[in-house]
Amino acid sequence: MTLQQLRYALTIAGCGSMNEAAKRLFLSQPSLSETVKELEQEIGLQIFMRSNRGIIITPEGEEFLGYARQVIDQYGILKARYVEKQRKEKFSVSMQHYTFAVKAFVETVKKAGMDSYEFAANETTTYDVMENVRNFKSEIGVLYLNDFNEQVLMKIIREKGLEFEELFACDTYVYLWSGHPLAGQSVISMEELDEYPCLSFDQGRNSSLYLAEEMKSTYDYKRLIKANDRATLLNFMIGLNAYTLCSGIICEELNGSDYMAIPLKETEKMRIGYVKRKGASISHIGQIYIEELKKYQADVCVVVAFGQILPKEILEMTPYGCINVHASLLPKYRGAAPIQWAVINGEKASGVTIMRMDEGLDTGDMIASVAVELDAQETGGSLFDKLQDAGARLCVETMKSIEDGTAVYTPQDNEIATHTKMIQKSLGKINWSLSAVQIERLIRGLNPWPSAYTYLSGKTLKIWKATVHPGNTDAAPGTVVKADKQSLVIQTGVDRLSLEEVQLEGKKRMPVADFLRGFTIENGTVLGTKQQ
Repeated sequence: MTLQQLRYALTIAGCGSMNEAAKRLFLSQPSLSETVKELEQEIGLQIFMRSNRGIIITPEGEEFLGYARQVIDQYGILKARYVEKQRKEKFSVSMQHYTFAVKAFVETVKKAGMDSYEFAANETTTYDVMENVRNFKSEIGVLYLNDFNEQVLMKIIREKGLEFEELFACDTYVYLWSGHPLAGQSVISMEELDEYPCLSFDQGRNSSLYLAEEMKSTYDYKRLIKANDRATLLNFMIGLNAYTLCSGIICEELNGSDYMAIPLKETEKMRIGYVKRKGASISHIGQIYIEELKKYQADVCVVVAFGQILPKEILEMTPYGCINVHASLLPKYRGAAPIQWAVINGEKASGVTIMRMDEGLDTGDMIASVAVELDAQETGGSLFDKLQDAGARLCVETMKSIEDGTAVYTPQDNEIATHTKMIQKSLGKINWSLSAVQIERLIRGLNPWPSAYTYLSGKTLKIWKATVHPGNTDAAPGTVVKADKQSLVIQTGVDRLSLEEVQLEGKKRMPVADFLRGFTIENGTVLGTKQQ
């Protein structure tokens, strides 16, 4: 049996006719028929049945031709690679189920910039990560060591003729979906997790606590689910409020924004690195991949509008600590909701302060700040947008100064510090005994959330915009003193307030003139009492 005979047989099968195949191969039909007959005699089976309408492939012939195609294809690859020197660049990595390792692979493919390549990424069990590197299936294997598994894994690594190179260390995080009951916490304890299923990647035939991909493998889990597919585990997270323990390095561009990582209170260090064959050099592509992995080593933790105090173990997790982007000019307006309170309190200026966090509430050393002026019509929403833009620019500048060592850390003056309290929905209920100026600021400060409101005929009336009118009447605060087709004016504790934009319960937000066309209000109506 020769390659030529196999090619002839495949050509006949493709043409469906002995005559057509002979023409294509530049052979006489008798010569082609004789060659095929000799092949059939050699292998002991009939490949083709001849008929007046052409040839028919026998069932045995179909199976034979399938193998023949594989042989011809493999021969073509061998010839291109070793005879014609048309070699594709090859690279393969095996890894535990890390999103960041997949992301690094994606970036490696992009940076390689090759027209022709053959790359492979194998997400597999811990044991097979090492085995794949040992038997040359993969050049690099990505996994982690910790105090518990190090002795056993290093023994296996040495026995397989491999060596481990550490890339970075990270703490343990709880990985869960954003709708999980514990998703709003700054840190989660193992005790709090007991009522939820823990997810673990099945290690197959080599299952062992030392080979587990997840931290806390010796913990006595009340509920434990094993799977071998990342997509399945993500579905379990949503469907069962399940979780897993991980490095905390997540890639939203691959997994989306529906999942989050929250520090585990009982944290342990994960030393993430790669294994390679001992003494072997890393290829050019492998070096690119390793450099991409190194990018996930955190130097600093940046927190924006987090709203919770971080524990000491988190504050000290990275070399440069935790940096907070706070929406006020510290030490004024420490705490929650500084943006809304700046408007409510009638401040002429606010700003952003970047500080190094400590264990207090916004008490850490200041690194940089920028001031932002408030205009006469400033709302909580518009000020948020201003500070967001200013804070982003300042954060970039500050990170550069931290990196090059020029950042200056200035202690706050606690003597002049002020504090704000959290915004509650109930804060929006208007007290008409306050001055018109105070109420108008409240309206702007709580726009768009939670909004200022009062009651009209037993229904909630949200007030989105209003104007102060100097001067008082004899009417009690909250009384409508002017109601016509164009205006609605309310007496307050000091001066009057003209409502400009309102929204009645169950209705759309609209200018007050549009509202008055569909709702009649008489002078003397008192606002503010919810009637049943």
